[in-house]
Amino acid sequence: MVSNRLRAIVAIIFLVGGIYVAYLSLLAPQHEIHSSSASQAQYVREHAPKVSSEDTLIIPKISVNALINPGGIATLDNGAIWHRQPQNGNPVDGGNFVLAGHRYQFAITPDHTIKSSVLYDLDKMKLGDKILVDWHKKRYTYKVTKIYSVKPNAVEIEQRSNEPKMTLYTCTLAGSTDGRIVIEAKL
Repeated sequence: MVSNRLRAIVAIIFLVGGIYVAYLSLLAPQHEIHSSSASQAQYVREHAPKVSSEDTLIIPKISVNALINPGGIATLDNGAIWHRQPQNGNPVDGGNFVLAGHRYQFAITPDHTIKSSVLYDLDKMKLGDKILVDWHKKRYTYKVTKIYSVKPNAVEIEQRSNEPKMTLYTCTLAGSTDGRIVIEAKL
């Protein structure tokens, strides 16, 4: 009798948990897409009017305004952008300025899911779109020059380059074992 009651309790817990997970999955991050130059400029005026004292990635087209942090992978869970391989480049010294962020990070609450999924709309970027970086109290403007996909083990995208560029990447919506969306941009 106790085992039947225990099974019923466990079944109810799984049912409620499943409903909650489905609810969170349906609340995928909704960011405003700014397709015109005027709406992108307005986004910058409203959300990044002056150069930040903290290193920040700003992508007006997909409403991104996130701190850049050289910390480890835990950086991503807080909605920040991870400066991967800092020795390979940055806006000041040139080389390959490699940045990564979560595309979709399931979290316990909808607000935390949205905050952690900072690059959710990266697939909406097009050639020529602008990416801004506030780096050491100076703003740098990049222009998207390449968009492509790679397998998750494609570490060559993080290699140092002779030419100054930014490499920004995130997982596909299928997850980290599926592949990466990569954007390259030039100053």
